[in-house]
Amino acid sequence: MTAQDLKTQEALALLGAPTGDDAPDPAAVARWTGAALPAETHAFLAARPALDQTDGHPEIVGLDFALGLPDVDAWLANLAKGLLGRFAATVHFGGLVPAASRLWYGDFTWLLLPLTEYAPGVAGTLYYDERELGHWGPTLRAWVQGELVRFFEAVDGAREGLDPEDRAGYRPDPDDLRDCFWLPGADTTAPPPDLALPEALEAPWAARAQHLMQTTARRWWLAEFVAGDVDRITLKDLPTPAEWDAAAALGPSTAYSEAMYWLLAHAALGNGPELAAAVAALADHPGEFVQALRAAAPTLVDRFAEPRA
Repeated sequence: MTAQDLKTQEALALLGAPTGDDAPDPAAVARWTGAALPAETHAFLAARPALDQTDGHPEIVGLDFALGLPDVDAWLANLAKGLLGRFAATVHFGGLVPAASRLWYGDFTWLLLPLTEYAPGVAGTLYYDERELGHWGPTLRAWVQGELVRFFEAVDGAREGLDPEDRAGYRPDPDDLRDCFWLPGADTTAPPPDLALPEALEAPWAARAQHLMQTTARRWWLAEFVAGDVDRITLKDLPTPAEWDAAAALGPSTAYSEAMYWLLAHAALGNGPELAAAVAALADHPGEFVQALRAAAPTLVDRFAEPRA
């Protein structure tokens, strides 16, 4: 086991015992998407830490990655549902796995893990808060380090509100804390452990995160199109000529997010020749969900005739 692996295991130990609930199974995610998950992402999903809020979002239930798939009709129905649709577009057209959620200053916020690595074994961490996609840290260890700081600050704040005689024996309760994840494996009577990262990851992660955020946000229009909200879509929301050209290079090794986005985009916009080429090019793609959409995509062209009109 490498030093990086040891740091990852140390970080995961702070997140508490596994619950077996909600968090997507890494083997299933790999099978659905055809992606070889980065080591940190796989380790986090396999650990299944108990981080979720007890009060869930009224529209986005749990940490569902499939969101209806492989039933394409069910997936499209979810894609057309307002906040759930934007979440589904973020997950599937960004190639991001929802791994935890919390209330953050009144907004629900999700921890999202990319399907592809940008450095050996690591993929970084992003967040989605119903309005924007942003990034937290270059590795899961960096994310845990930041959450430790917030957790300790919340515990200190709760402790300060107690009578002096009660502070010494205080043990945090999740109901007492706000705006942080619950980290039951952390010893709040001692300084937080150092999960320091190599600085060499900062620059490549900044570039990767910026690309992910911009690319994913530019694909949200497709959820609005599926919902029939075409009046909210402008020409600048649609793919650029350079993006159309890049879409011609689909194949068995195409990233999950690219395959899903372009199959649906071509079907939605009625691009018959381009859709036929994409369906043929992705015939050997290993992702089960890609194959489900690939099989259904030609039948969707007529379904979207009205919003195209």
